[in-house]
Amino acid sequence: MTCICASRKQHFELHPDEELPQFIEVLIKLEESGDYGLFRCPSCQQLWIIDIHSRGPLAVKVQSKSAFAAFDDIPYRKDLLTQFYGGLSAERCIQSGCEKNALNGIVFCIDHAMEW
Repeated sequence: MTCICASRKQHFELHPDEELPQFIEVLIKLEESGDYGLFRCPSCQQLWIIDIHSRGPLAVKVQSKSAFAAFDDIPYRKDLLTQFYGGLSAERCIQSGCEKNALNGIVFCIDHAMEW
């Protein structure tokens, strides 16, 4: 199979039943911890951290193996959710005391829209 790492975004979600198996079948698993695995592409050597067990598989390109030990999925998940809603609106979040802009189409900011 041809390497497609360069054409993939820095981070993205995979459908757990359709895309995830196809994506990881060509990669080499280097480590696993909890819901995440560290994988390497045998063609281009790109490293990936992939959520293989939990709430919507997430794939993130990383530069080194050390990124796996300190990996935090929250910033990536927040970015994907913000993209899903089409960005931020001009309206403020309705959570008491919050000054952040709400996500488009809903009344809460990214921090109050989900339990992180």
